[in-house]
Amino acid sequence: MAIDVSALSSGLRSGTAVYLYRLVQALAELRDGPELVLLYNGMPGAGAELAASLTGPRVSLECAYLKWRPLPAPVFWRPYPRRLTRAVRSADVFHVGEYVFPDPGPTVRVVATVHDVTTRLFPQWHMLPNRMLHERRLKWIRRYAHRVIIDAEATRRDTARELGRDPGTLAVVPLARGTAGAGAPGVEADDVRRRFGIGDEPYVLFVGVLEPRKNLARLIRAFELLSPELTEHWKLVLAGEWGWHSRALRKAISSSPLRHRIVTTGPVESGTLEALYAAAGLFAYPSLYEGFGLPLLEAMAAAVPVLTSRGGALQEVAGDAALLVDPEDVGSIRDGLERALLSAELRAGLAERGRVREAQFTWERTAAATYHIYRELARQ
Repeated sequence: MAIDVSALSSGLRSGTAVYLYRLVQALAELRDGPELVLLYNGMPGAGAELAASLTGPRVSLECAYLKWRPLPAPVFWRPYPRRLTRAVRSADVFHVGEYVFPDPGPTVRVVATVHDVTTRLFPQWHMLPNRMLHERRLKWIRRYAHRVIIDAEATRRDTARELGRDPGTLAVVPLARGTAGAGAPGVEADDVRRRFGIGDEPYVLFVGVLEPRKNLARLIRAFELLSPELTEHWKLVLAGEWGWHSRALRKAISSSPLRHRIVTTGPVESGTLEALYAAAGLFAYPSLYEGFGLPLLEAMAAAVPVLTSRGGALQEVAGDAALLVDPEDVGSIRDGLERALLSAELRAGLAERGRVREAQFTWERTAAATYHIYRELARQ
């Protein structure tokens, strides 16, 4: 079995990279698991070291380093070297990565994971180069993929429509918790509070790229509509790097009457992120659309009560372990925040149900289901 892990080139900064890293780890730990060849087509350095860290008794690595620093991945897809193409064609099954489009030949069975199709559904949320990249990727998958894996039942119909496939041919394989809690060096909560100027007060936490899809302008407005008794006691912490089209969000923060109660952290490393989760009083994730929703599981694992969007993959992941709101209704988000922040009992109940819910999602299950698909294709 061959898996392209070129998405590790930028480290574990994206959900796709986390998915590949944790999937390979779990596949390697399966009893009677597959023999894996990892294919890395990217820059030397941290990404290559991450790929090398995955090797073991049943996992080998084939690298082809780019000889020049390319423009960002969405601008140019990476040419696939002949050596790696030969490795693809010698495999029984090839699991495609994010930025590569080799010709697998007529005999190799191809698996593709599609986390979402938002570049098609909501093109206004993406830069043109990113839309171009994913349009090319979807076209390649339509042509070559024998099996498509998706993360959630809620995205089945959308993904099948954009790929031109029968929804029944898509396999749902849920993910599990990403990098937080995965053994990163610990950071003290007091240090994090001091570093970001949070102070000793309780806070509502959001984690993710600060971009329009995350619906943060409505979250801020809902926070502003809370009673003064709550906003004088609680802060809102937005943890993550600034994304594309963030000007409106920056303005919403700078012009907010509660701007002194809103904290933006910028990018945070894994250990710091763990501390932010652990010290939060509530996790708010009212995103407009997600293919899965890994941050929900991160928060639940840290015993943080969760508020998230009703419907779609987020509700599918959350089950009965979160407070659900209408993400397009500021009033609904505001009411959900108020309910949670006024009731320590409600927050404690959500936190307990969240820990139970999160434990149902494991990378071992993800790997076992994925390996089943590999074996099924290899027999065809």
